[in-house]
Amino acid sequence: MDEKKIMISGGAGQIAYSLIPLICSGEVFGKNIKLNIKLYDILSMEDKLDGVKMEIDDSCYPLVNSVTTTVDGEVAFSDVDYVILLGGFPRKPGMLRSDLIEKNVKIFKTAGQLLEKFSPKHVKVLVVANPANTNAAICMKNAPRIPRTSFTCLMMLDHDRLRNALAEKLILHRDILKLSSNFTILNVKNVIIWGNHSQTMVPDISHVQIFIKNNWINLFDIKNINNILTDEWIDELTNFIRQRGKSVISKRQLSSAMSAAQSIAKHIRIWHNGTLDNEFVSMGICSDNEYNLPNDLIFSLPVEIKNGKIYTVKFHTVRNSFNLKIQTNFKKSLEELKNEYKISNSFS
Repeated sequence: MDEKKIMISGGAGQIAYSLIPLICSGEVFGKNIKLNIKLYDILSMEDKLDGVKMEIDDSCYPLVNSVTTTVDGEVAFSDVDYVILLGGFPRKPGMLRSDLIEKNVKIFKTAGQLLEKFSPKHVKVLVVANPANTNAAICMKNAPRIPRTSFTCLMMLDHDRLRNALAEKLILHRDILKLSSNFTILNVKNVIIWGNHSQTMVPDISHVQIFIKNNWINLFDIKNINNILTDEWIDELTNFIRQRGKSVISKRQLSSAMSAAQSIAKHIRIWHNGTLDNEFVSMGICSDNEYNLPNDLIFSLPVEIKNGKIYTVKFHTVRNSFNLKIQTNFKKSLEELKNEYKISNSFS
């Protein structure tokens, strides 16, 4: 039976606590792959790491070969297939985004250096801690031995928030659109999140397909759709997606750990297994000059994944995507990301 070796930084945190059961139960890599788990955190969290390990042991996951807890970077980053970087300095009340960048530069510079020194070249890296795109770029910069294609940041949560919000809108107008009674979010695919994981991210539904009458069809080819998905509503949708994380925090008084864990699991699962035919997802990746993007940044793009390799989706026909508003917002997000990366370099 094949094995996978996964390291999770911030292993004693609340997102890890929701993520670990998904990985250990086989939801990510499948039921035929044995798992060796490493949980890594700062020294003050050592006892909590041990407590998490005790719970994993007591859960008797049949796929788990071993669980290692450590506060030692060399132990954590050595001999791993996937590195999931949850641990970072959290944004606190009154902090500017530049303050958050400054606090995280050292953390992710160190993570990159540990990857460079100890990790195998085939390792795949997912950065979750915010500002995720810039943290991933800092990490990548400090690990030049690792291929740039091996660095990603999490955009799947925003992607699925957009997908769900659109599905709910369509279901609300099921009768007008003549959708079947069993129409669900599973009948919606190919939403896009462009840009930075921030208030400038660009939700885009112009390439969406929905499954009706046993066929996948383009969303905007549906009769009456423009009466429902008006420009005003799409603007509201953009603001909704950008504010969703804050809305969860205002209700829970905690971050969205459960949905973040689900989206991390999905990101890794799709990276491992690939996307379905004619389907793409949003990932923060290092561009190979696609869409004229700099290749030192991590930018969210629509991607397809085949045999573990990530391919950017390039659109050859222009529908509503990259209309003037999306182009403008795309450029704003890119400029913000460039500025963040410039700020991060001033601190490194």
